[in-house]
Amino acid sequence: MHLSYIDKVSIKVILMTVISIFGLVYFFYDGGTIIQLIVIRIIAVFFTSAHAIGSHRWLCHYSFKPSTFGKYFMLTGLVITGYGRPLHLAVAHGMHHKHSDTLLDPHSPKYHSFLNLWLGRYTMHDQYVIPTKFFREKEAIFVNKHYWGLFFLFNIIVAFIDLKTALVLSPINFLYSWTINSVINYHGHKQGDIIAPNNLNQTLAYLTLGEGLQETHHANPSLYDFSSKDRIDPGKKFIDLFLISKT
Repeated sequence: MHLSYIDKVSIKVILMTVISIFGLVYFFYDGGTIIQLIVIRIIAVFFTSAHAIGSHRWLCHYSFKPSTFGKYFMLTGLVITGYGRPLHLAVAHGMHHKHSDTLLDPHSPKYHSFLNLWLGRYTMHDQYVIPTKFFREKEAIFVNKHYWGLFFLFNIIVAFIDLKTALVLSPINFLYSWTINSVINYHGHKQGDIIAPNNLNQTLAYLTLGEGLQETHHANPSLYDFSSKDRIDPGKKFIDLFLISKT
């Protein structure tokens, strides 16, 4: 039986959900405590945030120049979170910006239910543009080429050290980030198309380090600061502290 790329994405989402639920149960069954889980998840959130900013503001828009540490921090977050090859994300996001909230948008809320978005049942077509700037980043090219090998190697190493930690790290990172991103996509992107009320937009901003501020971002995609006069972008502070090059 031949599975399409979309089918594989849907299977991955369901599998990661099952592993996350099982992982939480097993974590406490194996002696894990609430405090241990909180510490693991706080550390994990840093890498989830690095993944979100790296895959979007860096590798899709090149809105800031990362430091060497920032570059490897973001690429590590990309690997740990398990979204998939960063070039795939960059191509899909380019299509999204070119055709925002239209029939050709891979994940327009006008043509997809929330369940479809969450399962990754995106619209696929051949009207895409290869992001040429991506190929200037040799580290990103390496991660893209060896993505799944690096993902499984990381998880196998963590599992050998402590299985219960492995089960609540990458799977929950993926599920959290993917679900929040699906909520963002479901509420539109362009000015005038925002379905979400302001308080939800700001809540999503805090949960995603600013990635939920889509209206501001779509108004000027080249800026790495998504703040507006009535909304705060915590991602800017994260970039300024950990990721951006000071030279």
